[in-house]
Amino acid sequence: MTTDQIVQKRIRWARPDSITARRHKNRINRIIEAIQSEFPKVRYPEQIRLSHLKWIKSTYYANIAIGEVTQINWNESAKILVRALHQQDNWYYPLFGIHPNVDVGRKLGVSIVRSAKYNRRRMS
Repeated sequence: MTTDQIVQKRIRWARPDSITARRHKNRINRIIEAIQSEFPKVRYPEQIRLSHLKWIKSTYYANIAIGEVTQINWNESAKILVRALHQQDNWYYPLFGIHPNVDVGRKLGVSIVRSAKYNRRRMS
C-alpha cells in the first residue's frame, strides 16, 4: 500500500505547506508503515481495521517510547487517518472515547475527499 493513496488523494489541507500539516503527514505515514510491517496482509487502505489502530495505540506507542503530550499529537493524526478511511462513526468512540460529532480541541484545517471511487458497492 502506498501512503499516497491516503495522504495525498483523500486528505486536503487548508495550508498544505504548514509545519503542522507536514508533521501530520509524517505521523500518518509512520502509522501506516507500522501497520504494514506488523500485519503483512494489509496491502490496501481499505484493509486497515479497528484492531490495527488499537494495536498502534497499545503496543506501537510503547515501543517507540513517546510521552503523553506526543501521544496526543499522534492521536490527532490517527483521527485524521480514521476520517480518511471513512470510519469515524464506528471507530471514534472505541479508539478515542469521544463521539465523532463532538468538536473537541483546535481545528486542524483538514477536509476529507469523499469520492465515489472509494465508496463503490458491488453490483449483483
